[in-house]
Amino acid sequence: MNWEQFEEERKQQLANQTVEKLKNQFPEWFNGNKLGPAVNIEEAKACLSELAKQNPEILPFEQEEITEKALGAITTSCLLLVEKEIAGDLLTALKSLAQFKHWYFTLKNSNYPDIVVFSRKYLNQQNLSLSKIRTFFPKSRVILLAGNLGDRATGEFIENAQSYGFNNIVTGDVPNTPGDRPYTLPVALMYDREEIGCWEIPARAPVEQPVVSKIPVKNTIKELPRREPLLNTLPDNKVEYITTEKEDRPAIPAQKLQTPVIKREEKTSTPDTRQQPILASQAFNTRGKLIISSSTKGGVGKTTIAITKAVALAHAGIKTCLLDFNLAAPDIATFFKIEGVPGIELLAANPFSPSLVMDVLVKVNEYLYVLPGPMDTTNPYFEDGKVGKILDFLLSQFPVLIADTPPEFWTDERLKELFERADRVYSILTQSSFSEEEAKDYAPQYIMCGVKPDQIGLILNMYDPELRDPRKIEASFSVNLKVKDKNSLPRIEAIIPVNYRENVKGTHEGKVVDLDKGYNQIHHVVQKIAQLAGYSYEILSAGRLEENNPKQGFLKKLFQKFKKDV
Repeated sequence: MNWEQFEEERKQQLANQTVEKLKNQFPEWFNGNKLGPAVNIEEAKACLSELAKQNPEILPFEQEEITEKALGAITTSCLLLVEKEIAGDLLTALKSLAQFKHWYFTLKNSNYPDIVVFSRKYLNQQNLSLSKIRTFFPKSRVILLAGNLGDRATGEFIENAQSYGFNNIVTGDVPNTPGDRPYTLPVALMYDREEIGCWEIPARAPVEQPVVSKIPVKNTIKELPRREPLLNTLPDNKVEYITTEKEDRPAIPAQKLQTPVIKREEKTSTPDTRQQPILASQAFNTRGKLIISSSTKGGVGKTTIAITKAVALAHAGIKTCLLDFNLAAPDIATFFKIEGVPGIELLAANPFSPSLVMDVLVKVNEYLYVLPGPMDTTNPYFEDGKVGKILDFLLSQFPVLIADTPPEFWTDERLKELFERADRVYSILTQSSFSEEEAKDYAPQYIMCGVKPDQIGLILNMYDPELRDPRKIEASFSVNLKVKDKNSLPRIEAIIPVNYRENVKGTHEGKVVDLDKGYNQIHHVVQKIAQLAGYSYEILSAGRLEENNPKQGFLKKLFQKFKKDV
């Protein structure tokens, strides 16, 4: 052992001693040998620094280095070896992401990082060969930033990297973007390419591809009709067979009916996804938004509203995944006529695997996917942390997740990880006195599940103007919520009138009622969700609908009603 190796070993031992002192002082901070996700990294670093100063064996000029080594040993550490021009922006962008709040990112060289990120330009600047990376970092996961696809140098770099066995390669303009989907840098930090089924790296700039259900389907699932802008003619219906990425799996028939919802020649309220603008808020944070639909009891239209929101977002070209977490009484698969495939129970019964999650997803149309609830009438058991892993992965793949939950959600421990990750929770209410009285008691349960008052929105369903005033219902809901600022209390964001007969009929036919009506207040909720995810959502005014549907006289309406009844 030479002098440099001896010194490195001595410093690592001192770092380990510092870690042990921190464990003895704050045992509640640790989950095994690593810091728990709730621990503030900066606070932990300050404590380690103070402990290093108190150790007489650590020289003053060594204190910072040993503190860094100690922190790297108790966190998921990531070393960023990239060119100086992007280093600061990349470091800031990664630290801002919620999924990495308990990670430790550094630009300083370290001998024991869990993950090392190299950029192609950095390797060229340092004249460092790919063949030497394993020598310098034998125990680290290596991620390579190759650059923009279509660039000849990028293609050559990818071929060279693969020849040395490096497959975790991210393409795209990083950090101005997180990289090319689906294997962006945030995804790469958490998963290998093989884990999420991204075996091949395209030779040119990709067009975002939807997740395709890889579970054999017995009955063809019809695609929901979606709107087309400036539609002049109606294309013929056609059946298109989609092949999966794995050759050993059978092709999946997915009938695509191209009939639009609105047949008039007009610009609809839901633009095509290829024209969907991406706002600045989306630039690097690729984590999607989790929206929950909940209620205190059944029969208030909770599931129907969850489906309506998901379908509206999909019609607007926003890739959405609808999750059925009503594990004891799932209904979403019934609405979409999904049969003959496993549901979420398959994920509960097997070790977590991103590729398995993708296999269970069912494609309804180009922009809407469903994670079915239990399809075998079981009530599945989930190990601690598994629901969170499933959600974190799906949030890395979809801009929006819409989750349906059971009544009395707070009694189900499996849903704790769901509500902890919620970006917005909608509570569905009605004007019944039973619903109102229960809302007073169950509103604080949201807070107990980790949801803040300003993250809660109210939807008043089955509204009848002759019944209780919505303002009183809104006030009753918040009566047991204690907040400093009353403006942060939950507010009614949509009032949906009684349309029971049509809704029941639509449920049997697999149709969403009144979604093409601009005056439907659910559009305001969907617009808020879209903006939260960084997208735009245009609401068609009721006035424009009336231009194409002039008011009819009383006798004409009565005559038409008579014909329908006959």
